[in-house]
Amino acid sequence: MAADRFSLLAGIASDWWWEMDADLRFTFVSDRLQAVLGLPVSALVGKRRTDVPRTDYDNPAWRAHLDDLENRRAFRNFETTVIDASGASRPVMISGTPKFAADGTFEGYIGVGHDLTELRRHEVEASRTAANLESILENIDQGVLLLDRDLRLVSYNRRLADWL
Repeated sequence: MAADRFSLLAGIASDWWWEMDADLRFTFVSDRLQAVLGLPVSALVGKRRTDVPRTDYDNPAWRAHLDDLENRRAFRNFETTVIDASGASRPVMISGTPKFAADGTFEGYIGVGHDLTELRRHEVEASRTAANLESILENIDQGVLLLDRDLRLVSYNRRLADWL
């Protein structure tokens, strides 16, 4: 019964969940991994995190993450990449916590993963939209200012500054 509740919560809180043994090899990855990234569970089970293809090996945060694993520290919202089934690099965020036996023996990790691909795509779109709006505001003949709901000046264009 507790396992069923755990599975339900893990499914709500993440795109997939995973477990590693004391040798830091994946022992379990939920089936949602295939639905989200197209990777079969067999692509991870039995492998270490360092065996999973990615594109950010040179990132200092990656080395710090490996240090967290070696020193049995919990980690939260670590952003990295993974190569999906089509060969594309996908941004993901993972969190994990170490598991210890009653006698303090390290047993491995349990954690969750999130695919950030859509979030990153929306961020790029929002950035492009903001750049387009800024370009429009800087190139129109009218002076424009933006006030917040408390009537504080938030921004203005160059034409308004010249006019004032």
